[in-house]
Amino acid sequence: MDEFSFIEKYLAPLTFGNPEALSLKDDAAIFSPKSGYDIVITKDAIAEGTHFFKNDDPYKLAKKLLRVNLSDLAAKGAIPYCCFLALILPENTPEEWLEQFAAGLKDDLSGFSCFLAGGDTTAHNGGVVLTLTALGHVTAGKALLRSGARAGDGVFVTGTIGDSYLGLQLIKNQELKTIEESRGSDSYLISRYHVPQPRISVGTKLSGVATSCTDISDGLLADLENICNCSQVGAEIMLDKVPLSISLAEADAIKAITGGDDYELLFTAPENMERNINDISEKTGIKITKIGKITGDNAVTLLNKNGEIIPVFRSGYRHKI
Repeated sequence: MDEFSFIEKYLAPLTFGNPEALSLKDDAAIFSPKSGYDIVITKDAIAEGTHFFKNDDPYKLAKKLLRVNLSDLAAKGAIPYCCFLALILPENTPEEWLEQFAAGLKDDLSGFSCFLAGGDTTAHNGGVVLTLTALGHVTAGKALLRSGARAGDGVFVTGTIGDSYLGLQLIKNQELKTIEESRGSDSYLISRYHVPQPRISVGTKLSGVATSCTDISDGLLADLENICNCSQVGAEIMLDKVPLSISLAEADAIKAITGGDDYELLFTAPENMERNINDISEKTGIKITKIGKITGDNAVTLLNKNGEIIPVFRSGYRHKI
């Protein structure tokens, strides 16, 4: 299938008739900024062999690609608006693959009230590389940033941490002992790896509550280090307070919380906002857990239940370029 046939048959319907996209027949989209709002723009890429396996379901790949970008918008408190897609695909990619990818993207675009506004497709002699740029709106001057955390703030996370890492170990047949004893959790953990849940409903309610925010893509400790570096503070995290789906031994728990791909929100907030945070949790139905506090030094420290420092030699995933 040639590029223009693919766009016309599978991608043009994903504009859902929004005029800004110009039916994907032009070289660009045209927008008028929404009065009283800032535009938040983010871009992420996922590549075969690094972020997913060669035979992964293209329907789920499309969902993951969109959702990792929407998670960035959630971390800024933004409401999703539209996206731009770039596909770098092996030559002669089967039409069935293209159809399933487009179906997954359509379902999630519709579910998150977003639309496709443009992009590009390219064939090459390598593996699949997928990139997406997402745009969202946030009230002017109210975007959540990584900077702003202050000594004394609590550190909070949404949902549970480590599920995606554990799911990946199951897929790779590198199962941890605890998982082998909890076989009923397999499908849930694997689904968390394939299809993350961007916490948009929480992020859009954190303005005026959180002092800083990010999503967890590289690992809880690594992304907390990003907040601390931007805010010029430190943090102490209690390992036994980090919400896990299943019980893990200390060594396995450390691997899980530094594994990355959680796409939960990690944020800081002062003590007087804890009631507001509980209200947000109740209204959204999403668990929010306090796991530690911001300190005045420049280190991120992991502590056991006795308050003793746990050595951590790898805080999260880092790409080598």
